Amino acid sequence: MMDENWKTSDRKRISIIRNALFDLMLTIEILIVIIDKSALHFGYEGQVFRITFLINVIIVILGIYEGFKDNPGNLKKGLTGFYSWWQWGLLLVAGLIAAIDYKTSGRNEMLRFLMVIAACRNLDVTKKLKLFFFETLGGCTILVFLALLGVLGEVQKLSGTTGQLQYVLGMGDPNALHCMFLMIVLLALYLYLEKMKWYYYLALVLADIILWRMTGSEIGAGVTLLAIIGAVIVRVTKIKEYKFPYITAIGLLIFEVAFSIGAAAFSAYTMTQAPAFDALRAMGQEAVPINQKLEDLIRIIDRGLTGRITYLFWSREDHLGAIYSWHLFADDKYEIYYDMGFCRLFFWYGWIPAFCVIGLIIFVYIFAMFKKDGKTLVVLSCMCIYTVVEAHLVSVYAGRNFGLLLMGLYIMNLAREEHGNERG
Repeated sequence: MMDENWKTSDRKRISIIRNALFDLMLTIEILIVIIDKSALHFGYEGQVFRITFLINVIIVILGIYEGFKDNPGNLKKGLTGFYSWWQWGLLLVAGLIAAIDYKTSGRNEMLRFLMVIAACRNLDVTKKLKLFFFETLGGCTILVFLALLGVLGEVQKLSGTTGQLQYVLGMGDPNALHCMFLMIVLLALYLYLEKMKWYYYLALVLADIILWRMTGSEIGAGVTLLAIIGAVIVRVTKIKEYKFPYITAIGLLIFEVAFSIGAAAFSAYTMTQAPAFDALRAMGQEAVPINQKLEDLIRIIDRGLTGRITYLFWSREDHLGAIYSWHLFADDKYEIYYDMGFCRLFFWYGWIPAFCVIGLIIFVYIFAMFKKDGKTLVVLSCMCIYTVVEAHLVSVYAGRNFGLLLMGLYIMNLAREEHGNERG
């Protein structure tokens, strides 16, 4: 029988410690992101990431300990007191894949991010998302004011493509400025969609338009506007109660991934076919002629994406980044950056880890459908759309990607409740 003293005192103490550690971990990760966006240089990111990883391990161990204390003398119930059997299976399989990826590439993000998700078990993730929101908003606001005061960072920067001055407001890049605005808007919509007055939505639209004029970031502005429109639709209609929007979102995700794979496969053909054939043969690849209409279509799409597809193949002499350099698990040639997020996901981590991540996203969509969670539908869809062309969410920084907390919310908490096994 459970020790009543444990139930009333030690459980509460462990809960307080786990919450405090998670808040500390999240604050450190977000602080690193703010520093990265600023004009400051911080050379100890790797060491700090090891510390935050260790914090998450401690959070998980404390939770498992709680499960055993809830079920003294019963190994089976103790093991499932905190994580259910299927959660253990998921964590072990994902952990094995992440460990293999770390062994082959030296990248530890998969392991680190998996521990963030695992640590969310039995935490109030909504409160953690609020912390994420206010710390990100506060950090970005400080950078803007420091730039305007001339203390740190630039206010404007000359565009390398248009030759025009664009606002960066301490973020180093106009796209980065609008990207951070988008992330803050997505968090705000997720947290406060049901409480926001109509004029808040209007204010966000106006702010998006003004920032677009300041930065010229069409992709950031477009996805932000799409998110606001989607939030309004969810707010004023009953669309979240139907299955087809979630199924459509899953279909859209599959299309986005297929599009990214296709872009990487045909990236050589953004130039004329003659140099493409020469480059492919030099790599030992088969040079396959393509239809002129397909070649024209690839170039039209590439121009619309401001050369992002071209960059996948032609930015380097060894053409790393195109599909020919993708492996089942990534190798050690990963210190190369591309804007297209899903392409970076496959190149940095490999086919198997990338499809595992995509599978987890689909998992969240499915359970959001069961929960009729319209705000997750809108926010996650916009994050995926943005990731097709921008790789902000595919990085070494957990503090950039609040999607990890959404996965923690659904995979570690809501999905277990759906199975009626909250306490094992």
